[in-house]
Amino acid sequence: MVDVRGSLANMHRSNPALSHEGGTGAQPTDSKKRGAGAVNVVEKKRASLDARHRYLLEKFAAYVDEKAAVLENSLLQGNKLEFVNDFFAEGGARKVMFFWQPAPKDEAPRPVAGVPAAKTSSLVVTNGTKEVLTGVGCFFVRATSKAITVANITSDVSCGVINADILPSLTVMVRHVVMPALKAQDNWGVLTRHKDESVKAFMEVLEKFVNDLDVAMVNLSESVQLHPCTVDLDAYKKPSEYANAAHNPDVVNALE
Repeated sequence: MVDVRGSLANMHRSNPALSHEGGTGAQPTDSKKRGAGAVNVVEKKRASLDARHRYLLEKFAAYVDEKAAVLENSLLQGNKLEFVNDFFAEGGARKVMFFWQPAPKDEAPRPVAGVPAAKTSSLVVTNGTKEVLTGVGCFFVRATSKAITVANITSDVSCGVINADILPSLTVMVRHVVMPALKAQDNWGVLTRHKDESVKAFMEVLEKFVNDLDVAMVNLSESVQLHPCTVDLDAYKKPSEYANAAHNPDVVNALE
């Protein structure tokens, strides 16, 4: 006759995992504990966000045509939030940049067998010293060293898109970076004694320069754009050949 109780007792002694309270259920695995801890960290970061963080996210969301909630979730990953908080702090960083571009491998979702990998983008928060822009970029700058608060963020923080085109980029930089910084400057060296008149005249010239850039961009956008000629004009040597070409509809259409 088989001793069932003795056999069960031996099984429990050889496998302590079976000897938990009630004899049923599984103990939490280390991976589940780490996952729960990561969720708690993210939610603590989310709870620390305020109107200042969401102001920046909403501005950038309009530039990249993405939902602010999606950008917020990406902001809570890694140490991105630290860059933003340093930008808000008194005496902190004078600029912070947001890039929206393909996600790095450590943030990309794990591929599922039989399902094509989706192209995902991630928010990169940087001071511009290391990260390379491969997507859409935006900068936020402040002209003061005092802390950025909910009350002053709209007046003391300027932003603009990082544009590869020369004229739009120059216009944005002068209007949203250079001019606010100059207006907030107190020490003008030898011009300090005549600050009111000299500085006012200089700022007016700078403002006119930016307005001229705007006009130039409008004029360029409405100008005639020439395209490379697809007709080999070197093939026509004689006046009779010119006359024949003038009656050739394909040549005429290509040259118009």
